[in-house]
Amino acid sequence: MKPQIAITNYYKDGEEKFILNAWIKVALNSNTHSRVRRSVFFNEFPKLAEECLRKANVLVARSLEDENQLFGCIVYTDDCILFCYIKSIYRGFGLFTEMLDMIEKKPKSYCIQNTYTKILNQKGLEYNPYEQYKI
Repeated sequence: MKPQIAITNYYKDGEEKFILNAWIKVALNSNTHSRVRRSVFFNEFPKLAEECLRKANVLVARSLEDENQLFGCIVYTDDCILFCYIKSIYRGFGLFTEMLDMIEKKPKSYCIQNTYTKILNQKGLEYNPYEQYKI
């Protein structure tokens, strides 16, 4: 059964940590960073993700019943999907596509490969890991 959700264009105090932790975990396990030594990754990537999050737009999916329960997020600019994540238990309900469709100015690229790469490709977005450095 699809959870009752609210999608907001902001995150609340404390939710930044959830987003950054998910982003770091996904990035660490992605092909993009597979050949980077862990010490280098953990020294550099968290700073990059934090800077991107501070400057980018964010959509957050949360429970209508418990607003402190986050289901996932998309971090994006007008040009690029920087990060997207849905908790595994809530995947398969169309939350990601619903959130993606809410972005008014459609980005042309994405810069992290994960579960949603296929959907992003189907929507015509191009993989470009260098977009995150333009922020």
